[in-house]
Amino acid sequence: MAYTKTNWINDSPPALSAENLNKIEEGIYNNSLVIDATDDYIVETGTSGGWSYRKWKSGRMEAEKDVTTGSTWTQVGSAGFYYNATTITPPTGMTVKSGFANLLSVSQYITSAQVQVGTSTTLQVHRLASTSAAFNFRVTLIGTY
Repeated sequence: MAYTKTNWINDSPPALSAENLNKIEEGIYNNSLVIDATDDYIVETGTSGGWSYRKWKSGRMEAEKDVTTGSTWTQVGSAGFYYNATTITPPTGMTVKSGFANLLSVSQYITSAQVQVGTSTTLQVHRLASTSAAFNFRVTLIGTY
């Protein structure tokens, strides 16, 4: 519905009246309903501890950071798999619910990389061959604030 604007001029009609003031109040009220019904939106962006984060109206929080694994790898069983767990400290105030990692450098030996959420948050990486190398990942965490 289109709004018909009132042109107010000092000492000229239309006079201030309950009818005219209620028209203004109704417009403000109707707009507030539309604003409250708006889908989720970002209320804050920033950085914390090297993380770039977004906070949403709903309480959702997303954070991204480039993380380098440690260079110490532990053999798992006798099949030649190696494992590295690097502890990740989330942004201050974030409760982590899930996360994922994307390898930033090419390696044919990486078999999996995942973010584990528990009493601490870790980036866990598995390899097929022994190495003393560290690898770079972009880690994305999803949670609440």
